[in-house]
Order: sequence, then structure tokens, then C-alpha cells
Amino acid sequence: MTALGYLPPPTPRDEFERLQRIAQLGVRLGQRHESLDVLIQAVGAALGAPIALVSIVDIDEQFFLARHGLDVDRTSRADSFCGHCVLSHNALRVSDALLDARFRGNPLVLGFPDIRSYLGIPIFGGLGQSAVGTVCVVGRVPRQWTDEQEVQLTRLAQVVEHYIEGLAFRRAWQHSPLSLVIVDRQGRCVRANPAFERFVGMPTDALLQRPITSFVQPRDRNVLTAMIAHALNHRESPTRRELAYLRLSGELVSGGTSVSSLVEPEDQVVCVIRDISLERRLIARTGVVADIRAELSSPLSEADRHLAVLERVTAAHAPHEVARVDAIRDRLGELDALLDARIGDIAARAQIETDLRASEQRLHALVNRLLGAMFVIDDRGRIVDANPMAVENYGWSYEELIGSSLSRVLPTFTEADCESWFAQSARRAQSTDSSFDVAHIDHLTFERRDGNLIQVELELLGMDWNGPGRLVLIARDVSVAMARETALQRERDDLESEVRKSTSALREIQRMEGLMKRSLEEKDTLLKEIHHRVKNNLQMVSSLLSLQIEQMPEGKAQALLSESVSRVRSMALIHQHLYGSPSLARVDLGTYAQSLAESLRYVLAPQARVEVEADPVDVSVEEAVPTGLILNELLTNALKYGAGPTSHEIKVSIREQKREIRIVVRDFGRGLPEGFHLRGSSTLGLQLVTTLTRQLRGKINAYSDSGAVFELIYPVTLVA
Repeated sequence: MTALGYLPPPTPRDEFERLQRIAQLGVRLGQRHESLDVLIQAVGAALGAPIALVSIVDIDEQFFLARHGLDVDRTSRADSFCGHCVLSHNALRVSDALLDARFRGNPLVLGFPDIRSYLGIPIFGGLGQSAVGTVCVVGRVPRQWTDEQEVQLTRLAQVVEHYIEGLAFRRAWQHSPLSLVIVDRQGRCVRANPAFERFVGMPTDALLQRPITSFVQPRDRNVLTAMIAHALNHRESPTRRELAYLRLSGELVSGGTSVSSLVEPEDQVVCVIRDISLERRLIARTGVVADIRAELSSPLSEADRHLAVLERVTAAHAPHEVARVDAIRDRLGELDALLDARIGDIAARAQIETDLRASEQRLHALVNRLLGAMFVIDDRGRIVDANPMAVENYGWSYEELIGSSLSRVLPTFTEADCESWFAQSARRAQSTDSSFDVAHIDHLTFERRDGNLIQVELELLGMDWNGPGRLVLIARDVSVAMARETALQRERDDLESEVRKSTSALREIQRMEGLMKRSLEEKDTLLKEIHHRVKNNLQMVSSLLSLQIEQMPEGKAQALLSESVSRVRSMALIHQHLYGSPSLARVDLGTYAQSLAESLRYVLAPQARVEVEADPVDVSVEEAVPTGLILNELLTNALKYGAGPTSHEIKVSIREQKREIRIVVRDFGRGLPEGFHLRGSSTLGLQLVTTLTRQLRGKINAYSDSGAVFELIYPVTLVA
């Protein structure tokens, strides 16, 4: 345990090799792997886990190649559960993180994403003894993981390992400096990497299905065929042989070749080829230098032996000549040093010449690919040179092109046109201060050897090329680009047409919306006017009844009319609330009950105190009218008969629970009389309450509890 309150994962002993393998796999933060996302989502559902991850544990963080149920793409390694999981070959089970000393104070447990349980399987990615990450599922509640769930997750981890190894293989295949080509049992190329394309000077689509022996000098073809047959039949370690390969340009190159069988499919082999042409040239040149050194070293060694004898004789018989002999030895040493320096210069120059030739070859190949097909034209409009791209693109052999008129590839030009064209271009080149002039001639028609016509874009360069005053013609095939441009223009026109139609439809929709909005506004105004008039009419009825009451003698008839006035006012109050409410179809019961209670209290018992507690409950007009009448009757009874010995207090509660509305009216007076039954009541008010309750499809209860209590319950009507 640390001061952090949890235990960060320790560093494995082979951390350097583990991180090196992650780099070799080529996996990194930000890569999305949709196939892994689908797998991890499925395993999360199968194990009933809200979070499922494929995690790579890097130097100071863990990042997720695939994730389900988690919005972040990385977390700190110090806080990670997976950092503990990669320490061994076994699964890591955590049933309750709050009970595990390694994790109970972990911020990923105490905060987002609220980890309480964890099951992780380490993945190795071909590394062997060190795990690079995990496949894991996470729960937000404590959980006992079963052996069957661990087996399921282990199977997924094996699938993920194969997937990651496949990523590493594809990366190595694409970026390997060695030429790699897969060959079937018939000796045909079925797949090649970019290094092999560069080695033979041919794109993949041209070399596939060609015999691998077609790239080898004839004398070496049987050797390569035998190597392939041996690998297919014996499946043992490959033997490396030096073979001569023929590039598309005609150049012969040396390649150290080995052939290995594949595990799957079994009827294919992989040929691994290393370009050793440069090595052979250096060995040849170094051999010449070594021969020169040997030839010069022999007389120098002989002179050194004679000088040693002369030193002994001089020291014995002519001591005064010793200084001269020493001077001769010094001079001989200078000659030997000078010889070594000159030989070093020769070797360095040979290396420089080799590097220069290789650079020239790369530049030549790059220019050929970048510029496209290139023809060199003389002053008579005849082709005097062409690059390999011209031969490849137009189907004519180099021998057929050289010496022929440009009209061979330009069917719309005659020989006279070619000579005139050359003269005009030459004059343009002479009029510029630069070494060459460039002029674009767009979209001419070229003819291939098979008779097919293609559209090309030309550039003309005036320069000296194997002779003065030549024109270099660079032709780029734009047939596909023109077809794409035509298709794009067609799609653009279609899109513009659709946009115009959509714009017209949108305007029509906007017009209809305007009409609907005006119609709704008119309907709202009309409904407000209706509610206002209904309220006024009800108030007029109430006023007329009140006038009638004033002219009547006191008695039962006057009391009955007073109750009717109260009922009419309760209905008028509903329409008053609807008129002033943003919604013209629903009434807030709490606000309505408060207004109704105040109105009745003012008339019936000004000294009473009415308390209304209400949830925000909205009801339709169809429900509001019977509910208002019921409230009117219950509040009227409470205000008339519910006074206590010292106070007159009434409580109204309006709640919505489990899709039901519950209204309770309670007083703290004498309570209900003995033997009281609501259904058997003879009063008009309580009979009206019972009838209206049935209309609401509800039920009403009445009982005594420190006073009279009436409880109305009816179902909520869903808003359409």
C-alpha cells in the first residue's frame, strides 16, 4: 500500500523487450479497428458486462484498440487494472475492488468509470513470455466471475492475438527492405511486396500470375524451379542461392534468394530476395585494389629486408653512414604510407562511383515514373529515344518506335505536320533565355499498338538529348481523369438538380409551416376566447343565482342555491385558469386547488387556515371539471363542519404516484359520525362526489383520523 491508497502496477523485468515488441507490432493510440469493436461489443453482451476493452499497456499509459461502454481512449498506467494483469500468464479476477488492497483507493474505483469488478486475460502478440496488453471486461457492481466466463474471454483473447500478429505481418510485408513474393505450386506470383516491385521495376498488377522464373536469367531458371519444388516437398530450412534477375529495363541484378514453405496455404511458398548487386561490384573493385596492393607490397618488403642487412653492415664497418641509412628507411616508410593512402583513395573513389551510379539509377527510375511516357523527337519529327514507360503504356516495342515518325502514335498528324510542329517548337525554344522551353498541348489523341485511342496531355521541352536541338515530348494519359471529370460533372449536375428540387420542397414546407403556425395561432386565440366566454357565462349564472339568494328568505332553499353558486364558481375558476395558462388544454391542479380554497374560505370561514401541498400535476379539461367539483364539495364540508375546539385548520394534499393522482382533504374537527357510509349518504353534495368519482374511473375513501379525511384516487390520463 502507498500514500495514494492503492498499489500502482510494478514494472515487469522484461519491460524493455515488451515495449520493443509493442513498437514492432505497429499498434498505436488513435487507430480504430472496427472488427475488434464488434468482437468486444459481443463479448460484453455475452458476459453481461457494461464495459469491455482491448487494452495495450504502454510505457506510461494504457490505450484501447477497441472499447465498448467507455468514452475515453486511454488512462494512466499507474491507475490501470490491466497493468497488473500483464505481469503474469494468468487471468486477473477482481470480485470487489473496494475489498482488494491493490485497488480500493484507485481513482478509477472511487470515481469514473466506477470500477467494482474486473476480469482480464493477458495477450502476447507473438512475444512469448511478456504480455503487451489485455482483453478485459469491467463491472460497476461486485461480481463473482466464473470459470466458464474466463474460458470465453480467453478464447476472445486468442482471436485478438492472431489479429495483432496479422497487423505486424502486414506492416513487415509492406516496409521490409527485402523483396518478398509468394508463389503457388505452378510457380506463378500470387502476391508481392513493394520491395519486389522496385527490385524488378514492375507494378504489382503487371507481375501477378506471371511465372517467377520469367524474372530470372535463363541459366538460373532451373535452379529456382528446383528450390521451389524442394520447399514444397520437404518444408525444411531454406538454402540461399545467388541468382541473376532481369529487370523490366533490361538490367541484370544479383539477388541472394531463399525459398520457404508456408504453413497455410500449404501449396504456396515465399521467395525472399536480397539485392546484392552493389556488394558484388564492391567485391570486384576491392579485389582489384587488393591485387595492386599485393603487387606493390612485394618489392617494398624485399627492399625492407635488404635495408635491414645494410643497417647491420653499416653499423659494423661504417658508423658514419648510419644517418644516411636511417634517412633511406624514413623515405621507404613514407613511400609505404603514400601507397596505403593512394590505395585508400582508389577504394573511396570506387565506393563514390558505385553510390553515384545507384543514385543515378534511382533518379532515372523516379523520373520515369513521375514524368510518364517520354519520347525524344529529332528535327524531322522522328522518334530517336523513348523511356520504358512509353514502351509499357503504348504497347510498341522500343525497336518499333526508334526511327519511326511521331505520326505512328499521333494518328491525326501526318509526317509533314510533325516536321512543321517541330520547327515551330524549336523556334520557341531558341527565343527563350533558359536551356529549354515548355509548352502545353492539351488533350491530344494517341494510338496504342492494339488500335485503342487514349486521350493524353503533352508537355514539350526543347533541350539537347543525345544530340542538339531535340524535343522531349512527355505524354500523360488523362483518359481516366477525363472520364472521372465527366462523371463528376454529371454527378454535380444531378446534385444541383436535387438541390433545386430540395430547395423548392423546403420552401413549400416552410410555406405550409407558416400556414399551420397561423392556423394554430388562430385556434389558440379561438380557444382562449371560448374559455373566456364560458367563464363569463358561468360567472353571470353565479351572479344571477346570488341575486336570487338575496331575495329569498333564509332556509334550506337558500342554502341549496348557495351550494349551487359555489359549484358554478368552481367550474368558472377552471376556465379562468385555462384562459390564463400557456396550455389551453390542461390545468395545474395545485394552483387551481389553492385558488378554489381561498375563494371558499373567504365566503364560508374567513377565520380558517387552509394549507395546500401539491406536486406539479396537470390534468385535462375533461378531468379538471369533475375534480374541481369534488374538491369544491369536500372543501365546503371541511369549512362548514371541520372546525376544531381551538382552531379551524384544513390540509389539502395532491400527489402523483405510480401513474395515479391521489387527493386528500383533511380537517381536524369532530370527524365523521358513527356509522357513516359515503355511498349511503343522502346529501346532494356527497352523492355528487360519488357520481363524479365513477366518472373519473377512480375510488374515494372517507374515514376519521383526528378529524374527517376524504381520499380520492384516480388513474392518470396520458398526454397525447
